[in-house]
Amino acid sequence: MKTSLLIAFILFSYRSQAQLTAIHTSPLGFSSVCAGESFDVSFTTTGTANPNNIFTAQISGKNGSFSNAQEIGSMTGQTGGTISCGTSSLMTQGTGYRVRVVSSDPVVIGSNNGSNITLNAYCSPPSNITAGNITSTSALISWSIPVCYNSDNYKVRYYPSGTANYTTVGSSTLSKQLNGLTPGIAYSYEVKTKITNYPGTCKWSATQAFTTPMRLGYLDQGETIITSIFPNPFTQSATIIINGQGNFDFILCDVLGKEVMKREIQNSKLEIERGSLSPGIYFYHVEQKGIMVGDGKVVLE
Repeated sequence: MKTSLLIAFILFSYRSQAQLTAIHTSPLGFSSVCAGESFDVSFTTTGTANPNNIFTAQISGKNGSFSNAQEIGSMTGQTGGTISCGTSSLMTQGTGYRVRVVSSDPVVIGSNNGSNITLNAYCSPPSNITAGNITSTSALISWSIPVCYNSDNYKVRYYPSGTANYTTVGSSTLSKQLNGLTPGIAYSYEVKTKITNYPGTCKWSATQAFTTPMRLGYLDQGETIITSIFPNPFTQSATIIINGQGNFDFILCDVLGKEVMKREIQNSKLEIERGSLSPGIYFYHVEQKGIMVGDGKVVLE
């Protein structure tokens, strides 16, 4: 009789201790984390779980739903503690993640951490992307280190806006000089991080744009305005070709500096007629908006 009472008392005590009724996931102490990064999740309990119980930390989807929760860490125990956790580097970037703790024996679903977590992609694009030093034929694209990975390799792609004519170039620094651009064109561009052996896909940054200016009577550094006249010498007519963009003035002067002809160059080409000009040596210069951008000599026979 005494033995039966003792066994009943022990069973009653054991069951009383095993009455885990609630799990309270603590605030995490941070609001953002990088995919693939480790962190701790602390929790407390109301009641005590059974001896073989396992507490498991779960992370929700990016919208806060635990319908497809992922396990990110676990520990064996009967009461509250701290679980060492880690997220997959392939997790999707989002701003609405939550974390909670659940138990196995008995099965209890704990509360979540109480606030949204921003999860930044492991291979996130660089930040602070800008275009500067823009000339009619060049631009400097610059950026800052990505939020989650200090890469030493990046890719830049650029293309005339509204097309898919991509040009992709690499960089091992935080900038890339783009050369050989066309004056007066709107260009779109994006930058992405390049991580060797990363199993996922590094995404391009949001598209940004800049426009190269037309040449306005001045030369960009390293450029020349080339004017050619053919035939030279000529007898009746000649053709002037210029490599600049926009409209120009062609001004012809005699050896005394007197202006004898002035014509407008459109679409980089001009046909001139000798008219009543006498044979001899003449000097010309090309202006755009009143600024001289080229000169030369021509002979009339």
